[in-house]
Amino acid sequence: LGICRGMQLINVIYKGTLIQNLDNDVLNKIHRGEPDKSHPVNIKKDTLLYDISHEENGQINSAHHQAVETLGEGLIASAVSNEGIIEAIERKNKLNQPFLLAVQWHPERMFRFQLENTPLSKNLRERFIEEIKKSIANKNESH
Repeated sequence: LGICRGMQLINVIYKGTLIQNLDNDVLNKIHRGEPDKSHPVNIKKDTLLYDISHEENGQINSAHHQAVETLGEGLIASAVSNEGIIEAIERKNKLNQPFLLAVQWHPERMFRFQLENTPLSKNLRERFIEEIKKSIANKNESH
């Protein structure tokens, strides 16, 4: 699970590129914040994120000045802001692959907007814990 800069790093590891600075005034008002800003996000069906959230759109927090520009090889954008900023990425081909999901928002900080129990925070947290448990169980079975 990549969060914020972790998503950006995962994209670069997969040979993607970043917008180095969201220097547009409109984008800065929506995505850059100290404290976080809150804004809508659109989730694509037939993605891992949709399977986790069961939502086509939701509300997320934002505090970033960089963003994915060109997707890395083998990745898809599973969530995009209304302004076209990629907000979540995952593997295009998930078959027989370990869990990989990266989000631009901070699910652990969504309590600031009373959003900690929404599908884009709570469901994501629960799924990640489930994946960790599966990974530990698989490791124990192989020994």
